[in-house]
Amino acid sequence: MDDIALQAGSLPPEDEPPPPPTIVIAGLAGAGKTALLHATSEPAGLVSAVQRRAGGRVLRCELGHVTLRGAAGVRLLALPDDPDGRLTDALPPSLLGVVFLVNSADRAGLPRAQAQIAGLLATETIPVVVAATHTGEPGALPFQELRRHLRLPALVPLAECARMDRGAVQAVLILLLHHVIDRMGGQDQIATQPSPD
Repeated sequence: MDDIALQAGSLPPEDEPPPPPTIVIAGLAGAGKTALLHATSEPAGLVSAVQRRAGGRVLRCELGHVTLRGAAGVRLLALPDDPDGRLTDALPPSLLGVVFLVNSADRAGLPRAQAQIAGLLATETIPVVVAATHTGEPGALPFQELRRHLRLPALVPLAECARMDRGAVQAVLILLLHHVIDRMGGQDQIATQPSPD
């Protein structure tokens, strides 16, 4: 059972429909998680604050919804910055994949971002796309150098998301869907059935 936003009067667990596929938005503070949610959530800008239990902690998260490639009801769950780097504890069972945002102008935060991304990749089961934000700011690490600084394997998609407008964000989310489809052996099952829990 997914514990996101359980409310009084909700269906008993045995009668609750399975949750829709969830794309997790992760990254350090200031990477643009909230801006991404507001840029792409449907209806426009509608984002809810929710609490999620993870590893004995309660996290304050943000939740939005989006339609991608005909897959209605895809949830976008933005996780808060976790200084302990225990992202895998907070992932929902309905996980489709993770978009990890990296603030290119926060050079001091790059080692911590790299460690969190490495933790996600170590599971070998979680599709991850890394998106560089704030690339046009003074002092930002050039986009071309980011893969090397983050020690990203060649198979991990890296996208530039300089603007948090709907088109740029949709492109990153669709890149994640393509990555998920590639990992499934090219079988496009996302539009017809939710991710298995």
